[in-house]
Amino acid sequence: MITKKVEHHLRRVFSGEYECLNAPDEDVQLGEVVVGTLRNEQAKALFSIVRDIGKNLDLNTKDLERRFHAATDKEEQRQVFREIHQIKNQVGVIMGLFWEMVYEEYPQGRDRELDVGIRRDWQVVVYKATSPLSGIFGELFG
Repeated sequence: MITKKVEHHLRRVFSGEYECLNAPDEDVQLGEVVVGTLRNEQAKALFSIVRDIGKNLDLNTKDLERRFHAATDKEEQRQVFREIHQIKNQVGVIMGLFWEMVYEEYPQGRDRELDVGIRRDWQVVVYKATSPLSGIFGELFG
């Protein structure tokens, strides 16, 4: 089941309402090969949303930690944990959709021998996977 917050974000993206303001800012690294430039505006918007969520999460992390440690019972701690878990799941859903869009343009990204990343100016890069699981984690955090 998709949460209302994720559904709201997706509606904005696919209706063209969401303006992409948080482009990737990392430079291409040694060992990475640029295979092209991401053109899909909806994918760019999804990437931007995840960056927005991440910034908000960074701002709220200290508050969540404080609430967790100040909780007087286990139920309060569980509630904070659920909030963190919900945010993580929302990011996972949006990033999964983002990577599917990237792979539509650059199918070589599905090769489990390679990791894929998005760099400054929406450059799509591939590089040798460091472990069998790194491709899986790259899908979430590339």
